[in-house]
Amino acid sequence: MACLAMPVAVVSMVDQAGGWHGATLGSVVSLSLDPPLVMFAVGRGTGVHRPLCGSDRFCISILGAGQRAVAEQFAGAAAGRFARGIVPVGGIPAVGAAACWLVCGRSRLVEAGDHTIVIGSVEDVRPGTGGSLVYHGRRYHRLSGALSGAEQDAELGSSGQAELVVGAL
Repeated sequence: MACLAMPVAVVSMVDQAGGWHGATLGSVVSLSLDPPLVMFAVGRGTGVHRPLCGSDRFCISILGAGQRAVAEQFAGAAAGRFARGIVPVGGIPAVGAAACWLVCGRSRLVEAGDHTIVIGSVEDVRPGTGGSLVYHGRRYHRLSGALSGAEQDAELGSSGQAELVVGAL
């Protein structure tokens, strides 16, 4: 799967006892515009699986281009995940200086192999600043910017149009 470019994000939530939980994600995708839904997968064997599946709300912090260390922090030992750079977003601890925050209510859980697909209903979108961090070829990358109009035309060929089809569950 190293050939797939993925956004890098952190999901965070508060459990029923008030404990903070979070993890790095590489599987966040937009699922629906009406109603606004997002989805991601979380491994059943991870420490964040139970608190996430038991939480009614969570925040997805889309990491900015300079936040590789944050991605690694939330992929590492649970004890250090909330040590620094945390801000409240919609009453949920979230990564500061992110490219964007999505506050979501849990809509549905779908079992899929050794993972659970979490579908969230987007309650609030808070834009941050700067470009996003992506993961491709087992390395982190910064997006260098959009193609110019001429570059897009050259990529599309004579039709001049492209269509992105997003599937739904």
